[in-house]
Amino acid sequence: DFLQGDFVGIDDDAAATLLMEHMLSHGYRDIATVVGPRFSTASLTREQAFVRTAAAAGVTISGEWKISTRVNNEGGRLAAERLFSQARAPRAVVCGSDELAIGVMEYALAQGLRIPEDVAVAGCDGLAHSRSGLINLTSIVQPQQEMAQEAFAMLLRRIEAPSNTYSSLICPHRIHIGRTCGCNAPPA
Repeated sequence: DFLQGDFVGIDDDAAATLLMEHMLSHGYRDIATVVGPRFSTASLTREQAFVRTAAAAGVTISGEWKISTRVNNEGGRLAAERLFSQARAPRAVVCGSDELAIGVMEYALAQGLRIPEDVAVAGCDGLAHSRSGLINLTSIVQPQQEMAQEAFAMLLRRIEAPSNTYSSLICPHRIHIGRTCGCNAPPA
């Protein structure tokens, strides 16, 4: 059972589909996914969309290449350690958050792998630091300021006029093409 409540966010299914379609457009077939805990609706929805979108393109993401971990840098590093210690390593890693993607990249770089030449990586969040010139991660960008303002406005309305009905707002997302996916993108 889900707890009823107001919601502000993006369409995680559509966003994850867009990100995986972009990675598939590069021709990658050996793709792994790294997401947060599956009890998080966003993590589970993103993973399911990643896997379904890959399957629709004839790419199967096997069980050992579908990793759920803590949504932070360390979780990404631990996931990458599992992925790159296998006999066959993925050519691309599609992550459910930017922090996970950065952790994956840190581990890969420490192992002497080049991004994107040896392994392509993408994230979901579009955090300002992950889009900076230093990292320039290919990622789904969420309108964080708009989402925060809308969530605050919903909270204020709830405090001023408590109600048993809940509202849901889906905000627009876009893809930021960085340097980590293999595109020869212009500088951000």
